[in-house]
Amino acid sequence: MSGASARTKQLLNLVMRAEPEVFAERALIVTKAYQESEGKPYEIRQASALAAILNEYPVTIRDGELIVGVKTVKPFGSPVYPEVSCEWLEEELDNLPTRREQPFRVSEEVKKELRKQVFPYWREKTVHAKLLEALPRNALDAHNAGALFHYYLDRSIGHLVADYEKVLQSGLNGLKQEGKPARGGHNMH
Repeated sequence: MSGASARTKQLLNLVMRAEPEVFAERALIVTKAYQESEGKPYEIRQASALAAILNEYPVTIRDGELIVGVKTVKPFGSPVYPEVSCEWLEEELDNLPTRREQPFRVSEEVKKELRKQVFPYWREKTVHAKLLEALPRNALDAHNAGALFHYYLDRSIGHLVADYEKVLQSGLNGLKQEGKPARGGHNMH
């Protein structure tokens, strides 16, 4: 970070000092929107949820930010996306603060809100639940045995960080060239 500006160092320091924390606001807004749009086409329900988020979710712009728009009011927070999957969160809610890898603080108020207003509504309604319902049993067994990779079940949304410095230095064409196998050989990257 030696070449970084004071503003960039300040923002990085803010994130590095922040305690990871789970926030319920998004989940509460989305859940209410879906409850109010019961019986309507799925696309309308999604649009209603998006409209509710855009109208109700708190806007946070931190000092020194040039690119704004954050997922939570605190610098290292995680919102909940109950429409996608919240089964795992319901099971792990009390363990998040003490888990070995990437612990997250969860206030008692957030736990209470999620358990009372969010989890009960989304049981059997999440994308994850619908996927498991539609997935042939033998495919799920193969996935669980490690013989099959299923993109949705195995991926982690947003847990990868691009090497932007390399992209800016090499350009996209440079990265494309780097990914091609050498003449007569195989790419072993």
